[in-house]
Amino acid sequence: MFHAATFLAGYSGNTREVYGFRLRLYFQWCEDQGLDPLRDVTRPHLELYARHLEEVRNNAPASVHGALCMLRMFYRNLVIDQHIPFSPAEYVRMPKVYFDEVSVVGMTRAEATRFLQTAVTMTPGSPPATTGHGTTSTVTPCTPCTPSRRTWPGAPDGQVLLAGGRAPHSRPPAMEAPCPSSTTYYEQS
Repeated sequence: MFHAATFLAGYSGNTREVYGFRLRLYFQWCEDQGLDPLRDVTRPHLELYARHLEEVRNNAPASVHGALCMLRMFYRNLVIDQHIPFSPAEYVRMPKVYFDEVSVVGMTRAEATRFLQTAVTMTPGSPPATTGHGTTSTVTPCTPCTPSRRTWPGAPDGQVLLAGGRAPHSRPPAMEAPCPSSTTYYEQS
């Protein structure tokens, strides 16, 4: 289908492959239902397609959400290019996708920066870190701290994962993670 090819032309690599697969799957479903994807499909048809993905193909809500988002973009492009007057996907109900922050492994860039800055202040013989606002931070390591869930199996204590669960390219020497309650701040006089 020409419209699918023009839609996919705007993407490359894995995105193009995934969107191509999702479009083929959708077009096959439309054909099985006797629907023309450009003329016959309405919002309720797309919601039935979402149920098909969940119940027949056993897709997770996140996968169904991704497929419907791709169809929204596909139909939006058809409206923009004036091939159809309105998008049937505009007001389709999306499945709820829950994100469990507790099970996420890794650190944000800001967390990793704070961790490394704290590690510098803990190094024997290094002066206390200055925040640049006339204050100095002093960190006292505490022994009850144990490596957190942000470490990888077999890693030395204190080694952390970066955001997305990736190990850092250059591993710093093993160190104990500071306990947040042991951090004190005082004004320089």
